[in-house]
Amino acid sequence: MAEKRLPHITLTKPPETTLYTTTTSARGELVNPDRDREHHGKFILGQLKRAWEQTEQERIVSHTTRNGVYLEFKSDAGFELATKYLEGLTKKIRLLNVRKFSEIIADEETGDPTEKITTFATVYVPNKEKRFFLNKLEKYLQENTLTNKSKNAPLVESIADVRKALLVDSFWCDSSDLIPTQQQEWIEVWLSDHSAAVIHGFETLLTEHKIQSRSGCIKFPERAIKVIFVDHKELEKLTLLSDHIAV
Repeated sequence: MAEKRLPHITLTKPPETTLYTTTTSARGELVNPDRDREHHGKFILGQLKRAWEQTEQERIVSHTTRNGVYLEFKSDAGFELATKYLEGLTKKIRLLNVRKFSEIIADEETGDPTEKITTFATVYVPNKEKRFFLNKLEKYLQENTLTNKSKNAPLVESIADVRKALLVDSFWCDSSDLIPTQQQEWIEVWLSDHSAAVIHGFETLLTEHKIQSRSGCIKFPERAIKVIFVDHKELEKLTLLSDHIAV
C-alpha cells in the first residue's frame, strides 16, 4: 500500500565496500536460534491459537463474513524467517508480503551496537484450513524425522512469534509515515489475485462502502493494483472485510 510522489534519491557520498555476511549454512539452510523444543513449540502453538481466538472475536464484533484470517509471523532479530514454508497454494494459504525492519542492538558478546534485521510476514489462511499450521506445530512437538530431528523444525524454529495481523501495519510495506491518518489519501492496494472475480469483488466492496477509487487496475502475475482514496479507518475496514488484500 502506498502512492505518494517522493523526491529522487541523491547519493552525496562515495559508496563504501563491506563484506557480505549470511545467516545460512553451507548447504543453503537457514540458521535458526537455539530452541528448547517443548518450550518453544508450546509457546508458538499457544500464540497461534490466541490469534485465531482474537480473529473470531473480531469477526463477531464487526459482523464480518470474511472467509479466512490474516496472520503475522515474526523472526528473531538477526535471523531469517523460513517464509517458503508459510505458503500452501493447494490449500489457498497465501504468503502476502514480507517486510524487514532494522534496529540497533547491543552484541551479546562485545556489547557493541550492531544492526539486526527482523523479518515479518503476513499470511492469509482460509477458515477451513485452520489446522494447517496447528498440525505443523503438533508434529514439531511430537514427531521426529528419519534423522531424529523435530519435524517442521526449519519453519517452527525460525518463528519468534505469531499473532493476528494488524489491520493496517501488517499490510503496509512503505514508510509508516505515509499511512493515511484522519485525512483521506490516494494509495495503492495490492490484491492477492489478479483474476476478474477478485477484482470485481473488491470493486463491489468499495462501492458498497462509498470508497472512491480510480477506474481500472494494473495487473501483474498473481497480483492486481487498485488505487483508492481512503483515511485510516476506511483502510482498517477494508482489511476487516476483504479476503484479498496483500499489500
